[in-house]
Amino acid sequence: MRGARALVFVAVAALAAPACGPGAPDGGPVGEPVEADRWLGRDREAVFADHVERIAAVAALSDAGFARLGTTWAQELASVRRRYVEARTAADVHLALMALKNSLHDGHAFLEDDALRPAGPPVSLPLSLRVEIDENDGQTHYIVRAGGALPAGSEVLAVDEVAIPDLERMHVAWFAGGSSPEALRLDVARWLEVRDPGREPAPAPGTTTTLRLRHEDGREQSVVLRWDTRVALESACPPYADACAPDADGEYADAPVFEGLGACVYTTDDPATRVVRYRTFAMPESLDPYERACLERKLPALTYALTLEDADAMGPRGLLMRDQGELLDHLARAGVERVLFDVRDNTGGDFDPIFFGAFTDGTYAQPRKSFVYGPAFQRDPARVAEAQVYVALLDGRPIDDGAARIEQFLREHPDAQTSPPIPFYCQTSACADGEETLRSLSSVVFRAAILAGPRCFSACDDFVSIFRDNEIAPTLGQPTGAGDSPYSYDLALPLQDGSAATLHVTVGVSFHPGTSTPLEAHPAVIDVALPPTRANRGRYVDAVLARVPW
Repeated sequence: MRGARALVFVAVAALAAPACGPGAPDGGPVGEPVEADRWLGRDREAVFADHVERIAAVAALSDAGFARLGTTWAQELASVRRRYVEARTAADVHLALMALKNSLHDGHAFLEDDALRPAGPPVSLPLSLRVEIDENDGQTHYIVRAGGALPAGSEVLAVDEVAIPDLERMHVAWFAGGSSPEALRLDVARWLEVRDPGREPAPAPGTTTTLRLRHEDGREQSVVLRWDTRVALESACPPYADACAPDADGEYADAPVFEGLGACVYTTDDPATRVVRYRTFAMPESLDPYERACLERKLPALTYALTLEDADAMGPRGLLMRDQGELLDHLARAGVERVLFDVRDNTGGDFDPIFFGAFTDGTYAQPRKSFVYGPAFQRDPARVAEAQVYVALLDGRPIDDGAARIEQFLREHPDAQTSPPIPFYCQTSACADGEETLRSLSSVVFRAAILAGPRCFSACDDFVSIFRDNEIAPTLGQPTGAGDSPYSYDLALPLQDGSAATLHVTVGVSFHPGTSTPLEAHPAVIDVALPPTRANRGRYVDAVLARVPW
């Protein structure tokens, strides 16, 4: 398959470069035993090589993803290796494992190492930054928002004498959000405001940092700020609980005319046009006590009637379909003809292929997906059964033998690199070729446009690609995060004390509708490029509406 060539298994031989920093000839630490030896032992090189080999044997790594960030896995592993060799404390071991996880630039990867994860709270500086692009030279700027301790509109030029471009390059090692360079810059802005010792190196509370600023009048100034313990926000619920909150730039301050679990609808100057701010496709699991409490808090704000008992009966996918049905009913009753979907802050969840039929009167395709047979699966096809393999019908009902079919294909084709592609959601249990194509059954068809951005990820990428690749709707704004994980695997990384860290990795690839181009690292085409700039500061959505090619 052509798409499979975009996936690469990096040879462990790439690790043969000499270590950076202090280390004994055998790869162990110099000097007396240290706390980190409990988990990494004295032969750090051997533990590091073992962990990398285990990952390379199962994970689907995207060559295009590394290139999109201007790096390679071998380059990323060089700094990770140094962290393994130089680790002294439990916190150092945690950061070494986090750096190894980040080196994949798989936005769906996560690490479980509860015994090592630092318990300290995040720290923050008293500022908020907006990433803007210069309209003339395309350069990135980090601009202070109003309401903080620093003059609004000022630009951050350097932090502790390190220039912003150098900080961006250094931050790649701690960027966990995929392969998007635009998303990397958003994460740099977050990192300049807030640092969490559970995900990255963080200063102790009370530590100071010096920012060099350029004010709007051209004057430069150095300002010293202090990192303080970040007070946990009362609302720590997922986005569905607070989908209609105003954004950091002061947009969406007006009350929506429709509020669902994932989407909020706003009027425009044109009565026939609405903006649908779609914050999330991740619906609550109401049987989980934490999510149940968050959902219960949200129920009074919903435009339509929903009870906890309803949610229990529907489950998350049923809630998505109900929520989207209520959204379409509202648009139809309001006489809406045109819809701008703002999905810039939507980090995914799930999608319902039937939904898109309300925006076309013809046929359209959804993404397909394949399992990637890494060397560990080729050696032992039974390991496929250990992966999270979700094969389902359009209504979300799982197909019982979905994983078994993927395993059986590998047994019959032991040299295969990927399984045959199947629709993300099948129309029948056969999951046959052509079932990825659907026909609109909607009696009301709206015209649509999509406002995308780098925080749009996973199911949001599916959402945008279905609209754009089927030529149902034009796209505006910036490229999406371009990350998808149709199949995954929990990989144990053994530690020297007999315990293990668990690394959740992607072992599949999904494809743009109607193509063999992977969604991973290949964002949908943006028809009208419109990044955040000084000119559209505080009125970005209006600027986009003015450019939509209806």
